[in-house]
Amino acid sequence: MKAPVSPPKDQAAAIAEHFRAYNEEFGRITRRAALNFLAEDWRAAQLDAVARIELYEQRVTGCVKALDAVLTPHLGDSALWAEIKRSYEILVARRPDSDFYRTFFNSVTRDLFGTVGVNPDVEFCSTTVGRASGPCRSASIGSEARCRRGARNPGRSAVRRRDAKPGRRGAPGSAPRSAVISRPEG
Repeated sequence: MKAPVSPPKDQAAAIAEHFRAYNEEFGRITRRAALNFLAEDWRAAQLDAVARIELYEQRVTGCVKALDAVLTPHLGDSALWAEIKRSYEILVARRPDSDFYRTFFNSVTRDLFGTVGVNPDVEFCSTTVGRASGPCRSASIGSEARCRRGARNPGRSAVRRRDAKPGRRGAPGSAPRSAVISRPEG
């Protein structure tokens, strides 16, 4: 008989915490890498690049080991993992970087289940809300900055390129589809 397991929402929260810790450490290494670059410390900058690459696998492996310790008799239980997946989706759905959280979850389940291909019962296959990583941050074409879905991008202003020359897109008097750069206001 299998031992009782903690609620799926607790497992989902543990996975989300592992990703949060990964993301925080990645940011710390990235900030350090920028300082090393500015100081022209190329060896340290290279070590930071390697550290960032290796960090993801280290954090996924750490999460798998932590889950293995608490879910050992239930580790391969697909029904339990479907519940954990549902709880995880509720937990991360409104986060601006929810797609990254889902990708981390998938990495964990792929390691646990040895998935080859796709297992939609225990993996996130696509987002139902489209681009879940927050507001547009890239340059766009048109008279105002727009998200892919066509909605006005609040908090951003359309700024005409300053380097545009007459006769090129973006220059005064050019075609109506002028190039714009989306910049934060204020």
